[in-house]
Amino acid sequence: MKRLFVMLALAATAARADFHPRAINVFLSSGKSAVTLHGSATMHSIHFELAGRADWMKLRDTDVGVALTYSEVRQPQLLFPPEGGGAKDDVRAESAYFFGRKRWTRWSSIEPYVDIGSGPMWSNRRVPAATSRLNMNSQAGFGAILFARSRMPLHVGYRFSHISNGGTTGRNPGLQVHQAIIGVRVKRLH
Repeated sequence: MKRLFVMLALAATAARADFHPRAINVFLSSGKSAVTLHGSATMHSIHFELAGRADWMKLRDTDVGVALTYSEVRQPQLLFPPEGGGAKDDVRAESAYFFGRKRWTRWSSIEPYVDIGSGPMWSNRRVPAATSRLNMNSQAGFGAILFARSRMPLHVGYRFSHISNGGTTGRNPGLQVHQAIIGVRVKRLH
């Protein structure tokens, strides 16, 4: 219920008239899940995000927005092999998530940040195996924006992703992925 409330609050922020887009960012991320009895999964993603501020939140140096993501997941299939066999299953997934990002802007060229977000994820195969094609992808991370005052600041950081169907099917083991993330602001909006 808390996750739904946070997601609805972030969606309402993006939909309000006092949302002011400030930047279009592009991120690349790559990560791996912990090794389990079945092995580990890898995930590589590209994220396109629209970030801005919402005046009604009255939070200094906080961005909110929406991101669209394309991911490639390679997951173990030892107990639930895909049709055609094989120990690994390659999955393509798209997701959209709402996020909030708190930045600390006291330093002129480096801005540390933390972010959190969540949203739906749809995949061409079940993720994790034998669960569901429709999931929620909830994320939390931290990092730094380098060259923050430049035309194309560089974002580097860590992100933890939890992919789960929230118990909507009989099985819900979830997939936890630790990722390194790097990105740039490709366009500044006024």
